Amino acid sequence: NVSDDMVMDWITKYGERMSAVRVGNVMKESFPILPEDADLESISGLLRFYKAVLVKKGRKITGIITKADLIKVMQ
Repeated sequence: NVSDDMVMDWITKYGERMSAVRVGNVMKESFPILPEDADLESISGLLRFYKAVLVKKGRKITGIITKADLIKVMQ
């Protein structure tokens, strides 16, 4: 989960040394994961708190849903 603000903060903080920064130093909590057969109510509830929801089939992540995707479906 990386935001535009985070990237700008990293550039300001690390500048040319950014290539030395490891993912583990900057990563945040993962997006929530729901199965492909989850209902839209579950997804919309999570999108109130997260920028995206990951979708899985079995053990494999198969997609990502954002607020924009939800709006498209509801139109």
